[in-house]
Amino acid sequence: MDQSPTTEPRFAWGSNRQIAVALGVVAAAIVSLGALAFGVLLPLLLDNQQPEFTGRPKEILANLILLAYSLTFVHLVLVRWAGVSWRELGWDGRNWKRDLALGLLGHALTQIVFLTYMSSHGVTLPVYFETIGQFSLSRRFAALVIAVQAPVLEESLYRGYLQRGIEARTGAWGGVLLTALVFSVSNARFDLAHLLINFSYGLVWGLLRMKTGRLVAPALAHSLNWVVNAGL
Repeated sequence: MDQSPTTEPRFAWGSNRQIAVALGVVAAAIVSLGALAFGVLLPLLLDNQQPEFTGRPKEILANLILLAYSLTFVHLVLVRWAGVSWRELGWDGRNWKRDLALGLLGHALTQIVFLTYMSSHGVTLPVYFETIGQFSLSRRFAALVIAVQAPVLEESLYRGYLQRGIEARTGAWGGVLLTALVFSVSNARFDLAHLLINFSYGLVWGLLRMKTGRLVAPALAHSLNWVVNAGL
């Protein structure tokens, strides 16, 4: 695993300050996303229609705004301010064929978690396939935009910056487990089922980050959740 730095980071990996900054950056992203959602996106979307994800043009526009926000946030906060290059965060295409294969495996594991949850709520496989088969092309395109936006922001913050810092402090497994816990809690869905689901997702994606030292595999697995399930 090659994690040699390409820049001199502002905060030493694994230091108290770096881990505190990583947690603060996660909190800042959540707060700024909330402000963007309530100040711009919800007024854009709630034009006397039900707030249901269907792939309307305004939903696609909202997701493109989120994508632009995510790229800007990561670049300004982590790359420019914290001094960590995109490559050092893990956006590195070396050995991409292996990373893609592991990403597909990671998606299969998280899909099992998702389908198990759906089954526990009475959604059988035939019903699931029938449902996703009825999704419109516009909904799938909107989900595709999210499939780019979500990994850019979340994989950079959690697996790229936070997990690497915790790994440097506690070891690889500590980094995977603690980052998965932070990821689960910070998704702000506090019923036990969703906490466990998000923890499982974070665990799988964190293991992919630990195994490869890069973000290609976890980002692909993360993206495919949106591409395949289209926001279900």
